[in-house]
Amino acid sequence: IHQRGVVPDLDAIREKLSDRPDLFEAAEKRYLIGQHMQEPGEWLARLLRWFVDARVQVEQRAVKDQLAAASGDHAVELLRKLQQTASKKNAG
Repeated sequence: IHQRGVVPDLDAIREKLSDRPDLFEAAEKRYLIGQHMQEPGEWLARLLRWFVDARVQVEQRAVKDQLAAASGDHAVELLRKLQQTASKKNAG
């Protein structure tokens, strides 16, 4: 829709999703929710922060799992990596 230079409003989306009324219904519900949302920029920032936090948690879990099986220099390297992921989470 956007690539054709059309504003992505509900009518354009309805046309594009004519074969998927379930998706249009979901888009329409989200549109109506968005119309009543106060401070949409703040909500977007929260949503983006949630995705960053989720990704960092996955990274930390993977490093912790590796750390449980590591020893010596490899363990020290993994501890540094774990600290870096923690600082990513705190910086954002």
